[in-house]
Parts: sequence; C-alpha cells; structure tokens
Amino acid sequence: MIHFDAGALPPVEAFWSVTMYDAEGLQAPNELDRYALGDRDPPTYNADGSLDLHLGRKNPGPGREPNWLPAPDGPLGVTLRLYAPRPQVLDGRWTPPVVRKA
Repeated sequence: MIHFDAGALPPVEAFWSVTMYDAEGLQAPNELDRYALGDRDPPTYNADGSLDLHLGRKNPGPGREPNWLPAPDGPLGVTLRLYAPRPQVLDGRWTPPVVRKA
C-alpha cells in the first residue's frame, strides 16, 4: 500500500502516476488491464482526504478496487512518475511515501 496524507499528494503542475512492473521490468498482465494509477483515473479518497493505493495480487474488495493496482506473482518494481514536478520535489522538501505492507 502507498498512503498519501491529506494535502500531501505529489506536487506537480501536470499529473502523477504509480506504475508496477514485474521482475523483468515489464508490465504484467492482470484481470483489470490496469498498469498504473494516478490523479487522472480518478482515485477514491478516504473521508479525511488522504489517499490509499493498494498494490497486491488479491483484490482488496469492491470499495477499494478503484485504488487497486494488481501485482504480478514474484518480485516487482514500483515507479512513481511526476510530470512537471513543483520546486519542492526538485529541492527535496517533498518526499514520496514508502510502499508498505497493509
């Protein structure tokens, strides 16, 4: 899972996305044909304005499926892309949240 606190989404002028890859660096086929999640999808926010993106092999359930990025079997890689990042990204004042086990 990747948790963004309310008001702490990636600061960009354009858009951002999280993409998952398999051990070979390829996008692994999955039941949703979904290979990335980002602010253009649009995600479903928590009541407090925070955002949870669920990364995993198993569907986290109907209420969480819009924010689910299906994971491949085995090792994986996760990439956060920021398009037209704002200065706080470039000078290190903003750092991305860690990927953690839910």
